[in-house]
Amino acid sequence: MIELIKAGKYYPTELGRHFVFRDVSLKLPLNANIGVIGPNGAGKSTLLRLLAGGDIPSEGQIVRTGRISWPLGLTPGLQATLTGAENARFAGRIYGMSSAEIRSAIEKIREIAGIGKFFDLAVRTYSSGMRQRLSFAISMSMDFDYYLFDEISAGGDLNFKMKAKAMIKQRLKTSNFIMVTHDLREVQSLCQSAILMGKGQLLYFEDMRDGLQAYRELFGATKKVIAPVASATPPAAARTTAPAPGTARLAPRRVKPQQAASKPLQPLHKPRKPPQRQRMDFEADIVQARQQAEAQIRMLRKFQRQLKLALAAGSKARNSPEVQALRATIQKTRQRAERQNIRINNLQRRATGIPRKQASPGKTPGTLTAKNQEPTST
Repeated sequence: MIELIKAGKYYPTELGRHFVFRDVSLKLPLNANIGVIGPNGAGKSTLLRLLAGGDIPSEGQIVRTGRISWPLGLTPGLQATLTGAENARFAGRIYGMSSAEIRSAIEKIREIAGIGKFFDLAVRTYSSGMRQRLSFAISMSMDFDYYLFDEISAGGDLNFKMKAKAMIKQRLKTSNFIMVTHDLREVQSLCQSAILMGKGQLLYFEDMRDGLQAYRELFGATKKVIAPVASATPPAAARTTAPAPGTARLAPRRVKPQQAASKPLQPLHKPRKPPQRQRMDFEADIVQARQQAEAQIRMLRKFQRQLKLALAAGSKARNSPEVQALRATIQKTRQRAERQNIRINNLQRRATGIPRKQASPGKTPGTLTAKNQEPTST
């Protein structure tokens, strides 16, 4: 079972927070196939990442019970520097398969993927269709309670599509899946329930027919009547024919070109200014940035304590690889904290409406203090 408890997801933009959905409480059963439908940009792929655990909600929480696969689609999560066999072995270890099970699964994956010698080459040499084949084969070699498909039949050749649909129907006997697709016929034939996304909402329908009806009502395209375009060829009665012998040929009448307008053309509609962000949005971003800056400072102090202990061990430890790695980590952490401080200052200026000024040579608000600097050895 997958349960959403007052869950919400948003992304910060220049125009404010863009909510994919918010305040959703929902239980997805393990005994139903669910189709996720909605227009482009509604957040369907984002929902699959949240359900798989690859992303976290901005609000609330998501509780999962059972084995859930990773999202399978046109952009599978494969490591480009590893071969197909190594990616399959890595996935098997993550999901707790034994060495014997991994060896038998790799041969099965090789057969299902059908990519030949490329199975033993790096994934960066694969085409998009070959990546999709490998990801699908890896997932089909493991047993999950829920399979997550993201446009699984949108790419690949005809043979792969037929093989994928046949294997999906075979797995329906023991497992269920959540599918994202724009093919309404396919989702109606394979799924019993529906999740409709769009306009910042997430709606669940136990009956797929009710979900499709709501989708057509909310996002159905309206038919536009297009006026017939006049043909460039004149009708038969108006066509000019060659003059009869003995008759004078009349010169064609010349039409003077239209004089240019003295005033430039004005746009029909004035461009609208984008809505300004509210002060409360800036304050929420400032609070979040401060929390991140404080976390970076805590990590910085922790690494500095470790470096101090390492330097106290003796002169031999000062040039050891561990000390060098600690110093590099301290430098990166300090830079991240400084970037957060700069972001806080910029957000405060935008919230108060004060224009940006050039940085003064003195100390700026929110910068690191002297006690956060790296300890030096004497």
